[in-house]
Amino acid sequence: MPERIGVYPRPDSARPERAFPLSHLHRLFGCLVSRLENLLTDDKNRWKGFRLVCADKTTLALPEWPELWEKFGCHKVRKHLGPVGVEFCCLFSVFTRAPLAFAFGKSCTSDERLFTSLVKRIHKGTVVLLDNGFYAFRIFELISDRSSHFIIPASVSLKPRLIEKLGSGDYLAEIKDSKTKRTMIVRVIYVSYQPDNDRR
Repeated sequence: MPERIGVYPRPDSARPERAFPLSHLHRLFGCLVSRLENLLTDDKNRWKGFRLVCADKTTLALPEWPELWEKFGCHKVRKHLGPVGVEFCCLFSVFTRAPLAFAFGKSCTSDERLFTSLVKRIHKGTVVLLDNGFYAFRIFELISDRSSHFIIPASVSLKPRLIEKLGSGDYLAEIKDSKTKRTMIVRVIYVSYQPDNDRR
């Protein structure tokens, strides 16, 4: 019978001595990414000459094994109850839909901290698509330092300082880091839309 810890059974096949070596998985992943990145040099896999990548983060629920609990813990809103929580962030190609790099950390690790460990995989001439969970001035700086660009939705409550109007709903503006007071010039485009299914 499998050992039961928490609400998830631990099968005998999960014993460390019988597990597939993690180093082999890393090697296979590296080979896959290398081949996929070669595809990204093709103009057909670019948008207006730019590489398109996307970053996303989610929380994974893992079995309540003591080793995992000690390393990752539980999401704080659960008050130390429920499954082990791991924050997982992935950078992937928009065209091939394949992961290029990933990072993970303890439950409640911030998007900014995880993204920082992935930024070295962003090459010059890349456009990074982000959701609003990644809205952090430091993330924008990291991408800009790689001679790359980012697209991210922002709240209508954001009030950047207008510098120049480029067109209808299209502006050059200045945003500021509330902590360091550093500034950055960005392009702001106001978009109004309503999905067909009325979901936003």
